[in-house]
Amino acid sequence: MSRTCGESLCTERMNWMELIPITELDKQEICGWHYQGLYQIYNLPSYAEMKVSSMGFASPEKEKNFYVWRETGHLIGYVNLLEKPDGIFIGIGIQPTLCGQHYGRRLLTEAVRLAQELYPGKTLYLEVRTWNQRAVRCYEHVGFVLDGAPYTQTMHRSEGRLSRRGRTCLFVRRQRRAHRSSGIWPVSLLTFFFGPQRATPR
Repeated sequence: MSRTCGESLCTERMNWMELIPITELDKQEICGWHYQGLYQIYNLPSYAEMKVSSMGFASPEKEKNFYVWRETGHLIGYVNLLEKPDGIFIGIGIQPTLCGQHYGRRLLTEAVRLAQELYPGKTLYLEVRTWNQRAVRCYEHVGFVLDGAPYTQTMHRSEGRLSRRGRTCLFVRRQRRAHRSSGIWPVSLLTFFFGPQRATPR
């Protein structure tokens, strides 16, 4: 049964969605997304610049890790499933005008399902900034819990671009859903696209 949410794109088929491999058109569209306020840190370089730097989904070796969610012809979001020695790193990105409408929960739920199908028995984790409370609610809802203390992380994009350094947390998925506590560290989506970076514990 469908539910239409005002003027937004959220005609929701709550019992079904599908992640499909990313295409060149998807990559170009995602590079054109523009977040506002603090979320501007998630804005990507142009696709041409990303290809020169072999960054993220512009890398022939990494693009196979990326999937997208399209609904009624619109690109809703994308997923990065990166296999690492210590588990599967999950990253998600939502179209900026759809943020805060629970699309992240649906996308992350499907990302978990796909990761468990492709990499059975592997630990699933997210690596995220400490200031985004919207994101921590999303992760907890899907069953991730904070693992360890926050640490400092530096993220590099490409030559001539600013490096960003900030406090980061690690969230790991447990079998039982996490319960929110007042002491939980808020997180964000910053490292989702780029994957884990070298971090300095603090």
